[in-house]
Amino acid sequence: MSSASISTRADGDGDIEKTSDKQSQRDMEPNIADKESQRSSSESPKQLRKTLLRRIDLHVVGILALIYAVNFLDRVAIGQAKLEGMLEDIGISDHQFQIALTVFFVSYITSEVPWNIATKRFGPQWTIPAMALTWSVVCTLTGIVQNYSGLLAVRWFLGLGEGGIFPGMIFFLSAWYPRDKLAFRISTVYAASQFAAAFGGIFSYALARMDGVGGLSGWRWIISIIEGLLSFVVALAAILCIQDFPQKSKLLSDDERTVWFDYLQEKEGVVEHKDIPFTRQQVTSVLTSVRTYMFVVINFCNGSLFYALATWIPTIVNSLGDFDAAVSHLLTAPIYVFGIIATFVAAWLSDHFMRRGVFCIIGFVISGIGFIIMLSVNNEGGKLFSLFLMVSGTNICNAGLLSWFGANYAPLYKRAFAVGLIVMLGNIGGLVSSFIYPASDAPKFIPGHSYCLALAVVGCAMSAALRYAMKRENTRRDSLPDCDKALAELTELEVALLGDKHPRFRYII
Repeated sequence: MSSASISTRADGDGDIEKTSDKQSQRDMEPNIADKESQRSSSESPKQLRKTLLRRIDLHVVGILALIYAVNFLDRVAIGQAKLEGMLEDIGISDHQFQIALTVFFVSYITSEVPWNIATKRFGPQWTIPAMALTWSVVCTLTGIVQNYSGLLAVRWFLGLGEGGIFPGMIFFLSAWYPRDKLAFRISTVYAASQFAAAFGGIFSYALARMDGVGGLSGWRWIISIIEGLLSFVVALAAILCIQDFPQKSKLLSDDERTVWFDYLQEKEGVVEHKDIPFTRQQVTSVLTSVRTYMFVVINFCNGSLFYALATWIPTIVNSLGDFDAAVSHLLTAPIYVFGIIATFVAAWLSDHFMRRGVFCIIGFVISGIGFIIMLSVNNEGGKLFSLFLMVSGTNICNAGLLSWFGANYAPLYKRAFAVGLIVMLGNIGGLVSSFIYPASDAPKFIPGHSYCLALAVVGCAMSAALRYAMKRENTRRDSLPDCDKALAELTELEVALLGDKHPRFRYII
């Protein structure tokens, strides 16, 4: 085997550190892998891989999905609270409400890359619970906001707490799973947010009936005191449940770790060396890559659609007919349930056929059709149907997109920076989405719907162009002569630092 075949997965920066009290306590806890080592030792490698995959799904994906569900529940609560009279209660205008939404995204965006680098440096078992605890406390405090300045303050700190959660999860999952298993796992975590959005409306409706309980308005129960406390409980559970990167996790025994790393190498062609340091070249490689900015444009377009719909669907539904706030809450549920189904179908097909870009294209087309219908028809039934297309199209795009850029950067420090940067710049769409559906445009919201239609067109075209460019690069690498001799002249670390520039690395298209 040439020096290009490297058998360990990156999970840390190679520095020798003192073990903390928390880590020492974890070391004394029963090793999950030890409990099953005898049973798994008699299995064939293929059977063992399936056993390990099920175990990793249970212990890695499950807790991430729960965290992201309560995270999104907190995030969309602001839109539900608006329907329940929050603006009138604290004396702010519609424009000031839009500013408060924007403040959240400013701190959210600026914190994404630092959180992702911290996740790589210190481990997800530290950073993900820290983020969850931060946003849950801040969200709970939102329930006592009395004025505009107080709302701005809590929205700023909420963004700081939430900023790194989803890019950190994408990065974390990309370290655990081979690329042909990644889309379904990322989409499972993402679908948890859609589940929260689907039933968040019903949950909000129930909480709003508590109006006057304890002398508090219904929106205060919705936005924080219940949902924030729920997030706090989940954050406490995350401290005990979040795993480390696969190299250090107690989830695998040494023998199982070897089997799993061999599986990763078989699927990816190359696997990063465990002691790859953080270098400036990894950052500049991301910043000077055209495909990075193509991913940014695609993520900006889909992210803008995602955040616009997440925040404004209750308002849009409310404008379709003579609905009160309660009915508007309830009508959002079937829209998101349909979107969840679309997510899982698209994610499974994406992994099965190992195609990502085509699902971005399909998703943008479906979303675009939805906005065309919204702009073209005048009956409430047609407009409500268009919302199903908008949400499902955005979800289909996410099923391909989130695992597309997560799997096409290596080594891991480079991937951490790239994922954080792409998500950060893409989330600028969240800033814009705060202003595209002002109350003055109700009930037709023609400028907002037109803007979203343009985003779908641009995102579709950019997805097709990026897919073509990556396919052409893979074809070029297929035609290269045997590279073993050239690679043999490099050290193991130098080969590992090649990452996605390695001649055996193939882009997922």
